[in-house]
Amino acid sequence: MCRWLAELGEKVQPVVDEVFEQMKLLPYIQADETTVAVVSERTQPQKSSHNC
Repeated sequence: MCRWLAELGEKVQPVVDEVFEQMKLLPYIQADETTVAVVSERTQPQKSSHNC
């Protein structure tokens, strides 16, 4: 799974770069910085079976 995800990232990088370049041409950039409250936390961290 890690390999195809890395390959996907390489393939879409030109699109990401172009979007970033277009954003830099704008007079300002808006962002939603709304915080989200944590309702509950797990007592034990969930173990992942995948390592990248």
